[in-house]
Amino acid sequence: MTTDWHTRIFDYLALAVTAYIALAYNWNANELCWGFWISSLLTGWIVIVSSGLRMLLTNITKKSSSKIKILGCTGSVLLTIFVAFHFSMFHMIHGLLMSVFIRIQPEELFGPNGLINSDLRLVVLQLIYAYWGIILGVLISRRENIFSGDPKKNLEKIYITVVKIHVFILATAFLTPLLVFIDAAIYEKIILLLILALFFWPKKWAIQSHS
Repeated sequence: MTTDWHTRIFDYLALAVTAYIALAYNWNANELCWGFWISSLLTGWIVIVSSGLRMLLTNITKKSSSKIKILGCTGSVLLTIFVAFHFSMFHMIHGLLMSVFIRIQPEELFGPNGLINSDLRLVVLQLIYAYWGIILGVLISRRENIFSGDPKKNLEKIYITVVKIHVFILATAFLTPLLVFIDAAIYEKIILLLILALFFWPKKWAIQSHS
């Protein structure tokens, strides 16, 4: 289905907010990656809670026997718990990889030996404080998966950003040797544009796409 004009406006707004703040704060590619990591984690959790509650409400309100309702509600709760654990685990694994290949300051939190030994709550709060602008942009682009759509499909769609984060890590690792041939500032721009393009496009990857 073709995306209508007002949906496109919100999508472009999300990209514009993200790009503007990244440039205003002079973030480098590594910082942008971590901004998208925390954005993916937080918006994913919001979608998980929203989808879980909507599935639970559907099972409670539908016309069926008490036994069917209990089974449906139990299934919804178990699915929500499983996805929350699974989704969070993937982000933790990617966070550990990023602390090696896409490290940022302070290294005691985001360096090779930092994240694995850090208080996760401190890591999350530090990233929220630093990258609230990216989180806002991503929330705008993910709005439909929070408030509408098929809850089960929305739970599937949050994994798209997990794949994209993995691509960020691989792309950064493979493109690092380019520093031998090109200026570091140009390299940063290339990586920055690549990350933005991968996160918001291609459109068929986007989590907000219609089925």
